Amino acid sequence: MSSQPQPNDAAYAAQGLQEMRGYMMASGWIGFMFGGVIMGVNIDSVNVLGPGLALMLMTVIYATVGSYVILKPMQHRLERVVEGG
Repeated sequence: MSSQPQPNDAAYAAQGLQEMRGYMMASGWIGFMFGGVIMGVNIDSVNVLGPGLALMLMTVIYATVGSYVILKPMQHRLERVVEGG
């Protein structure tokens, strides 16, 4: 058994990583909406706006970083294996 991924396995894994990137971005935007709801429900209390805003921003930031900094390079590497490079 070799330590290098085979082209068929790499293609399957690259496709899975592409789907994971989509799910990660979707979960970030779902968190953004939850944060907006928290802020909207408690608009009268300034103390509650901060955590809602933090939830809105951090979920999108984490999703974007995870998708483009972690998963995209992994997907790109597996696609190069499939192409033979």
